[in-house]
Amino acid sequence: MLTLGKRRPAVIRWVGVIVVLTISVGCQQAAPPSKPLDVFKSVKEVEFLHDQVAKFCGGDQTVDGHESLHRVGMMLKELQEIDDRSGLDDAKRTDLAAAAKSMMNAYGDLDESIHAGTDFDYDSITATLSDNLQKMKTIAGQ
Repeated sequence: MLTLGKRRPAVIRWVGVIVVLTISVGCQQAAPPSKPLDVFKSVKEVEFLHDQVAKFCGGDQTVDGHESLHRVGMMLKELQEIDDRSGLDDAKRTDLAAAAKSMMNAYGDLDESIHAGTDFDYDSITATLSDNLQKMKTIAGQ
């Protein structure tokens, strides 16, 4: 057993001070700023995933269309929450968010159908998806 003798209260006090300082300094550190979204790359990824979902809905079983559907949903959510660090002005950010939301709603209908095990007419959403993807590509400079 380690004995600290008469120095024990001072040692315990210093250990307590060090612990308190470590905790309070650690708690006050700000989280690192999130990385700005690269609109060009994000829209390219949405286009790739869009193509994967379309292939899957067209009967191509070599792609994981359901996983692509979930991934495109996450990308579209990020594009809806884009901020001014993206380099886009307010009007373009608003238009980009609206196009992403419209695509997300259409893909949401498809996803609900897949999870419910019901038939879904993919052709009923292709125009919405294509039009809004084109809007996003134009905004992103593609």
